[in-house]
Amino acid sequence: MKRSSILLTLAFFAFSFGALAQGSMPKQAANKTTNMPFKVENTNLKFGNSMYAMQVLQAWKAWDDNELDKMSGMFSDDFWGTLADGTVVKGKEAFLKGGTEYRSSFSSVSCEVIACTSLKSAEHPDNDAVVIWGRETDVKKDGTTQKAALHEVWFFNKAGKVFEFHQYASPIKEEMK
Repeated sequence: MKRSSILLTLAFFAFSFGALAQGSMPKQAANKTTNMPFKVENTNLKFGNSMYAMQVLQAWKAWDDNELDKMSGMFSDDFWGTLADGTVVKGKEAFLKGGTEYRSSFSSVSCEVIACTSLKSAEHPDNDAVVIWGRETDVKKDGTTQKAALHEVWFFNKAGKVFEFHQYASPIKEEMK
């Protein structure tokens, strides 16, 4: 089931980018809000600024390489975010300090990116969001390994700084493959 959903996602992106390359991208259908079981906050999403997706990819690479100092310029001072364990972090310095301390508990980290894109919402014209899905393999200092499937949402303000972040993770057990 997991592989089929990943393949379906990749097929969608391949089709979308293939159509873009040929200049024949189908017109995006507007999300209809009538008869929906929930109120949907963002109903008119489009692709956002790809520069922001590149910044998130560079942040993931800095995490792998244990070079979090390379990430400091991308966050606003009033940054806040939620981590996969439910921890809420407020402030750029607290986020970077906590990230540095947590990353130092591993001897190595290796990430794989499944998909990453930037989105723009008509309902929030001053902001862009980057969504990224991937897998992370961490080797602790005692040699044990942990793996997780990740989904993150990074929000950029009109100044191009990350002001909000949310991370979701699910452990990957070898026997699940």
